[in-house]
Amino acid sequence: MTTLVNSFEGGTTGTTISTGNSGPGSGNAFDAVSAPGGGGTLAFSNAEAAHGSLACDLATTGTTGTPYVAWTTSMGSQAQVWFRLYLYFTANPSATQRVFAALQGGTACATIAVGTSGKLQFLNAAGSAIFTQTGTIPLNQWFRIEGFIIGSATVGQVELKRFNSPDSTVASETNTSAASQNTTGAMDTYRFGHGAGSALANLGPWWQDDIGLSNGGYLGPVIPPVAVPAVAPPGFLSPAAFSFPHGPWPGPANSPVTFRAVSASHGVMTRSTGKLVPASPVPAGKLKKSAAKKLAAAPSAAGKLPRSAGKILVAATHPAGALAKVPRKLLGSTVTAKGALRKTIPRLLAATAATAAKVLRSAGKRLTATPRSAATLARSTAKPLSARAAAAAGLIRGRAKTLAARVATLARLIAQSPAPSFKIGIPQTEWHVSITAIGISQLSTQYILIPVAAARNGNAYNPTADTVQFAFMPQATQVPGSGNWVAGVWETDSSNLIYPYGAKCLVGPAGITNPGIGTYVIYIKITDNPEIPVLIAGQLQIS
Repeated sequence: MTTLVNSFEGGTTGTTISTGNSGPGSGNAFDAVSAPGGGGTLAFSNAEAAHGSLACDLATTGTTGTPYVAWTTSMGSQAQVWFRLYLYFTANPSATQRVFAALQGGTACATIAVGTSGKLQFLNAAGSAIFTQTGTIPLNQWFRIEGFIIGSATVGQVELKRFNSPDSTVASETNTSAASQNTTGAMDTYRFGHGAGSALANLGPWWQDDIGLSNGGYLGPVIPPVAVPAVAPPGFLSPAAFSFPHGPWPGPANSPVTFRAVSASHGVMTRSTGKLVPASPVPAGKLKKSAAKKLAAAPSAAGKLPRSAGKILVAATHPAGALAKVPRKLLGSTVTAKGALRKTIPRLLAATAATAAKVLRSAGKRLTATPRSAATLARSTAKPLSARAAAAAGLIRGRAKTLAARVATLARLIAQSPAPSFKIGIPQTEWHVSITAIGISQLSTQYILIPVAAARNGNAYNPTADTVQFAFMPQATQVPGSGNWVAGVWETDSSNLIYPYGAKCLVGPAGITNPGIGTYVIYIKITDNPEIPVLIAGQLQIS
């Protein structure tokens, strides 16, 4: 599939458009232009713009001319093409003028014209009207036209849609011809402007903007581009693109992160520079020595209370070596739902492990998970209990039995993560892909790889026997059609426990598909039985 677009945003107002200045900043450079002489205009203009600040201004003076911009070899010979133009007229033309023409060499296949009454017409190879729209074009405002042409001398067909609301997805009028028109044959030249028929004097001025051409389907309205995170390497996103519920990202602003998985059971994603890994339960009495640390021990580990004055360590190690601490509110509703426990938590967490041990001994219970006694801790640290800890110890000793029971309850709550009486899990499907933003050069031919994970009845599932296809759509509102899908292949990565399979597609000049310069939404389609998931896998930027 090839899609060509140009927004004219890369030019300078008042500058005549050429093949050399039409590409950078605007989109796909034109293969040909026709600037009228005698003071006529084919120029970048800020007088009117459908989007952004510039458009293409077309006009002739008393000298006849044919102002247009065109793609030829960039699209090549096609049996069917789809087109898009945003147009702005201040008055109906004094003579019928073309706004788009598809040709085979120098022979017209089909053209669109605006008549003196302000109605759009689709003309065949002989210049005769295939149909004329009922409604008229709106004046002094932007509107959009889209349609397609099938080139054939006997079974040609055309369609034209007019959108009086320029970015609407609902056409104000749609006309489709019978598949019996003379549209010459395969097309290879595509002119936007007055690119066919007789040269005209005193044409315009009128403006065109955000023009497009595709051999894969309708382009749809222009939508502001999705911001690509600042970190460019494939598979990485910038933390600046995300918010964290308990404070700012603790690392450098440009430190990359990679999404690996989200823990539905805990709802917490831990982080470290370069990677994100899912939080997971920890065996009783042990603390996980990975990028993430959190309390998930069984009641036997109740003695492992952190000396952090009301904070539980759940975040990963800061890139600089410091520990990011999250306030106790991370404990969530499982604790706050227990009104009696809520006021006790700060006191319990303020006490040292040694103090907790004394409390439990006075209540007839001992900490089974504490690796060493309070005396050993005191000797190793060689520091006395702070005044705050001593005060907490006195308070706890006075209410030993109550507090001991609450400690055991708290440990059990943390370990088991109990839910309210009514609770549902996060909705999910059995198919998952790793979403990312990828950038490649238009000169490059390389595989676009999408990591895939699948499950069937709760068990891991190998999808590599399924047919996998890709589609690269230039607009977020464009849904892939049957002609947009191209073949993909599978690969297996046994070292990746989260995404053990990968679907990939060869993209570029020597690949399965070559979308050209632009930003594309990546779709992946997996034909399984009975499911046929179509998943959005991210964004591809070709520059």
